[in-house]
Amino acid sequence: MLFIIFMLVACQKQQTDANSEQSTLASQDSSDDQTDENNETTDGDDGSSSSNEKGTQKIQETVYSSEVEARATLDAYRKVDQTNTDLGHGIKAFTEGAAGHAYTSWTEGNWYIEVDFPSNPAYTIENYEDGKDLSEEVVNYLEEHYLPAPDKRGTIEINGFKEHPETIIKWQEGSNVYKIDKKTSNL
Repeated sequence: MLFIIFMLVACQKQQTDANSEQSTLASQDSSDDQTDENNETTDGDDGSSSSNEKGTQKIQETVYSSEVEARATLDAYRKVDQTNTDLGHGIKAFTEGAAGHAYTSWTEGNWYIEVDFPSNPAYTIENYEDGKDLSEEVVNYLEEHYLPAPDKRGTIEINGFKEHPETIIKWQEGSNVYKIDKKTSNL
């Protein structure tokens, strides 16, 4: 889990590096079809998409025609006003359950963070008793490690099911949306 959040902080810096690389590539003659080995560009259905891989971290970038269109792709984002769970450090979250899932969600600045954890302990990842336990660890980590603010909004979705643990981090910078999708048992 801590690895995933650390990865986000590192990727904010790498995003700046990726933007510099793209500016350099864009200034090359359009007939020159060279592709940097760390930056592969393709056309997506809803915008131009590229990946920037540094080490084991992979950032996907999608460029949209407007900030409004980019913001609409962060459909998981919502402002959490109603709360019923204290996660510590002054952070309050909303916890609810449905069909074998326990969801804990909260907002910190422009970030929306959601933990999806199984309600049946047989399906949980190791080292966490429940979704609140994992959520408290995220809050504790973020208390000590600055989470860079996205331009408009960002989302962190953490899946605590042992069969398919995953963290998806998305953030908007203008008309660009960056995404990290990490399937891992190292939550």
